[in-house]
Amino acid sequence: MDKPEVLASDLWEDALNLEPAKLGMPALKGEGAQELKGIDQKQISVDFLAKHGYNLSSVMGSLLKPKFDFTSVQGIEKAYRTLLGQPSVWTQGVHDSLFVLEQTRHLIQHRAGIVDQKFIETN
Repeated sequence: MDKPEVLASDLWEDALNLEPAKLGMPALKGEGAQELKGIDQKQISVDFLAKHGYNLSSVMGSLLKPKFDFTSVQGIEKAYRTLLGQPSVWTQGVHDSLFVLEQTRHLIQHRAGIVDQKFIETN
């Protein structure tokens, strides 16, 4: 995972760990989120609870983070929209900046840094 992805996922996780009562339900109900063994919006297994000392309040973000994909701008945006509703922070340029960073990383990793027409058109 690259640094922007780590930052985005860590901030998401910390927000949910700090405010589980406010943000927990949206994260559990996250549309299109991946299934997580032992926990979903309707039930939590006793084994899962026991594994975490029967208290999930301070680890909710850590537990639910694997349900979301933080490896792309689209996945990051979806995870934050699930928690916060409309992505107001994305309209302030974060989305565009992360998109350019993602495209640049892809160019370096998969195209040996050679700028092609597709990159020029999308950036």
